[in-house]
Amino acid sequence: EADSLNVDDTADTLGNTGSLTATRISGLGMTQPVTYSNDVYGPGRSAVSSSLPLARPFGRGPTRGEGVIHYSQIANLTIGLGSGDETFTVRDTQADTTTTITAGFGANSFFVRGTSGTTIIKTASDDLTDTIVLGSRSPGPGSMLNRIRGAVEVVGSGIDDVVVDDSGDRNTRAGTLTASSLLGLGMGPSGLTYSGISRFDISLGAVNDFLHIMETHQRTAYTVAANAGDDTIT
Repeated sequence: EADSLNVDDTADTLGNTGSLTATRISGLGMTQPVTYSNDVYGPGRSAVSSSLPLARPFGRGPTRGEGVIHYSQIANLTIGLGSGDETFTVRDTQADTTTTITAGFGANSFFVRGTSGTTIIKTASDDLTDTIVLGSRSPGPGSMLNRIRGAVEVVGSGIDDVVVDDSGDRNTRAGTLTASSLLGLGMGPSGLTYSGISRFDISLGAVNDFLHIMETHQRTAYTVAANAGDDTIT
């Protein structure tokens, strides 16, 4: 039986900053460390331990250091963000884990620097724009996409923005854009799939790149920055 881990901060109304790696979740107002793994009791059994009391892991009580959730051997990881203006950085995800991050109400920012497993980002149906940036140095300039190894899926609400930044890449790359996906440009074979996006910006690398635009979505505005090099866009 596959294990699932649900990290629920949806009742939090304060704007938080959080971070995800292939082994840990940090920030989001947590103040106490927690470890979750199925290797203590075996698959299908929850094993939760902590070096501090587990009460109120998302509480606002006296802080003994930043709270961290350490995890391993999880089939499904779900993170529900609060209703403040959240900033969440995905540094990496576990290769054998499907990671789903759901935004609450607010103008949220997601910075996807790397993925090893399937990573799904879902935004809230409100009147505020969420921004999802893919790039190894995001939100800074000069990123590359070669750390996006696992599939990325962005499910927007219709008014959200996606930025794909490969401007720091000095390798020749080829990519294909459709009305629902972006493949290539150094990403893993599954690349990026998207829906409900209002604006889609692509920044190509610093040498000769190739981008084939097969189709675009009628409700999405696209911008492609060619940058340096002799690029071919068809």
